[in-house]
Amino acid sequence: MKASDGFTWTKAENHLPQAQDAILDVCRDVVTKAVLDIQGDAVGMAPVSRSGGLLKTSIQPILPDAWGQDIAGGLGSNVEYAAYVELGTGAAGAASGYPYPRTARYTMSWRGMRARAFMANAAKRVEPGFVGVMSRLGTRLPRKV
Repeated sequence: MKASDGFTWTKAENHLPQAQDAILDVCRDVVTKAVLDIQGDAVGMAPVSRSGGLLKTSIQPILPDAWGQDIAGGLGSNVEYAAYVELGTGAAGAASGYPYPRTARYTMSWRGMRARAFMANAAKRVEPGFVGVMSRLGTRLPRKV
């Protein structure tokens, strides 16, 4: 079957696995760069307490697998209080802005610690560039094989 631009579909189908591998490699590289950029921003924004920057040094990247079809990345921390700093605690924390009705009432004299979302803010700063690169990825694919 001839297509209007002059190549046969069987010839194009023979090149699809190489094109898929190339696209996956580029996507993996873009996700890796975004994760490392978010890590750098999060380390810069992390609050330093009396522990001497233990939270800053604990932020580690979770990079995409080199051979998998699923491409995902993230950040992690092995410090126990990292989630409390990121999300806050009690009525002053993330629970105060939760969009669903709360079942618990905070009547303690201490209202909690406000959220200092250093990882979420770092991700928000990197997101526009990441989305821009990913949206332009499809425009550079070859139209003819």
